[in-house]
Amino acid sequence: MTKQQKPTLVLHLSAFFLFFTFLLIYWEDHSFAPETFKLRHFQSELLSCAILVVIFYINYFVLIPNLYFKRKRLILVLSYLLGFFLMVTSCYLWDPSGRVEYLFFLLAFPFLISITLSSLLRINYYWNSFQSFKNEFAQANFKAQLSPHFWFNSLNSIYALSLSNSEETPDAILMLANLFRYSTQENIPTEVALKEDLDFLESYIHLQRIRVGDTALVEYSRTGPEEELKIIPMLVWTLVDNAFKHGVSPEMESPIKIYLSTSKRVFSLSIKNRKVCNSSAFTKDSSKSSSNLIQVLNLFYPNSHEISIFDNEEFYEVSLKIQL
Repeated sequence: MTKQQKPTLVLHLSAFFLFFTFLLIYWEDHSFAPETFKLRHFQSELLSCAILVVIFYINYFVLIPNLYFKRKRLILVLSYLLGFFLMVTSCYLWDPSGRVEYLFFLLAFPFLISITLSSLLRINYYWNSFQSFKNEFAQANFKAQLSPHFWFNSLNSIYALSLSNSEETPDAILMLANLFRYSTQENIPTEVALKEDLDFLESYIHLQRIRVGDTALVEYSRTGPEEELKIIPMLVWTLVDNAFKHGVSPEMESPIKIYLSTSKRVFSLSIKNRKVCNSSAFTKDSSKSSSNLIQVLNLFYPNSHEISIFDNEEFYEVSLKIQL
């Protein structure tokens, strides 16, 4: 049985369980002989149970997705009241021998049971689906962060260091190996320790410094307590990568400023670089990166982040704050 079939089966079983349970409770005689179906009272009870099942499905497929999840709570309550009124009216018109007040009292509890059960099933299904989507999205975002050009350029830089017998060569190789291990792990968590992620980002920046050479004037700082805080893995790496990819020229000074800070559970990032390459390519890459980042932020940190982008002909700057 697939994951999609399982909640569907539970849904239908719940609906039929409601129908037959309420029917047995209402029809105290428990006699279902052929002549029983000719009784108006029994037909009214049968109609009320059928309406409860219809309300169950309407609440599951229509009201909860379109009203509850979209925070239209007043319209949702009014829809419930309208549904209950229509159910009582239908049963009374079918069998007017009973009192309306009695029908209200008799149908109120099963109506509440019906909408409560269908609401819980729908919310649970939504939550499980949402968590599954978040995990898949986080893994896809994680794997897409480090582009092939970074690995190629880093290997070239380490090769150049080895030719000059630089003392930085062993450390550079170790950093690259750690980054490769971190970015290719099989079981990618939805969240990782902030300190761990920033440690690897720091190694990433160090390797980029080696690659780009002396013309890149890199200012980097990292401050604040990071223990016990968690973040989406490699959330901002493409922003850093774009700064080095599009902000460094071997023919001119290329300032890159990267500031990371954490204070009162707020993670802040500021990146500023000069635009020294093809502007159209930079605009395309930066637009794609910021768009993907905003999508991730809206999914994982709704109403708890601020991002601002400053872009002119000479400089590109991104400022980000996230409440962790």
